[in-house]
Amino acid sequence: MKAIKKSLILIVDDTPQNIQVLGNILYEKGYNISISSSGAQALQSINKQAPDLILLDIQMPEMDGYQVCEVLKSNPLTKDIPVIFLTAATESENIVQGFELGAVDYIAKPFNVAELLMRVATHIELKLKREQLQQINIWLEDKIKERTFELEKANAELLKLDKVKTDFLSMISHEIRIPLNRIKEPIELLKYKVENKSLAELVEIIDESVVRLEKFSSQAMEITQLRTNRYVKNNTEVSIAGIIEYALLSIQKQLTEKMVNIVLNIQKDQKITGDSDLLVKCFANILRNACKYSQNEGKIVIGATELAEELIVEIKDFGLGMDNETVNNLSEMLTPGEIQFEQNIGLGLFHSKLLAEAHDGSIQIKSALGKGTTVTVTFPNNKSKLD
Repeated sequence: MKAIKKSLILIVDDTPQNIQVLGNILYEKGYNISISSSGAQALQSINKQAPDLILLDIQMPEMDGYQVCEVLKSNPLTKDIPVIFLTAATESENIVQGFELGAVDYIAKPFNVAELLMRVATHIELKLKREQLQQINIWLEDKIKERTFELEKANAELLKLDKVKTDFLSMISHEIRIPLNRIKEPIELLKYKVENKSLAELVEIIDESVVRLEKFSSQAMEITQLRTNRYVKNNTEVSIAGIIEYALLSIQKQLTEKMVNIVLNIQKDQKITGDSDLLVKCFANILRNACKYSQNEGKIVIGATELAEELIVEIKDFGLGMDNETVNNLSEMLTPGEIQFEQNIGLGLFHSKLLAEAHDGSIQIKSALGKGTTVTVTFPNNKSKLD
């Protein structure tokens, strides 16, 4: 069984009788005692073995208790040793001066034994608690350093893996583009050369597949760039009407095939600060879905509302619409950080989400079966940034 360490108390007093009285009282209570009859001798003793508590007489020749205390508190190795002044003085200024120098308490002569033992026990206990707290703090700091090192190591691995993933996706996108570019020109020639109807339909299917693969490759690459903050935006102040017009041009073929009517409720002076290419792609994806799920000869209404803090663009179709479960799934997909894809929607909506977020915007969906779907894109009204 480990022995309990006894606390060491240093008594500093130039009067032997005081030392004898204090020593006997404290020794009988189980404390270890060390004595010094002068301030200089006390400092030498402390340098050899630091006590747990010092009982220090104020009135001593050559070097009084105040001077000893000042030396102790100026030394990092001894500043935390509690000092209790022994004084026969009753003047409050003497007591205040002791506290100002760093003493923790004082005991007046002649000594009251019960008071003496209570104060000594209290300050030794406080010192032990402080030391325990320091040990706990050291342990916590070590644990924090250890955990920080582990997190930094794990983060470095994640960054490495993220770079590998990004580089791999870039390579895949590049490798897809090369054969696609080689296929596109022959297909264009075949469109005009092939007279057989069945063969012409096959060429058309191949052409659509090539276009779809090319679009997928571009979207995948841009999504990767956006998610890894590698895309450098070219921000300018642009017209929302102009952005929508360009987006509509990119899906003109689908609109014409289904004879969808477009209703624009956008004012020419409604503008947004952003990258025009990214904004066109953002709305083109949404409009493509709106057209896809619209009835033949249906209608898509596009409106914009400019508020003090926000610019809100709504795209509403009157097509098939979606049930609550599908809408909820799509809403979860649009939650920051989520990557889920609803069947038949593909990358388009997720791509638009990232494009909107790249402009500090967001996307919301409302839909009902048989009543159509409304997609709302909200941007901060930040035109003033260019002022």
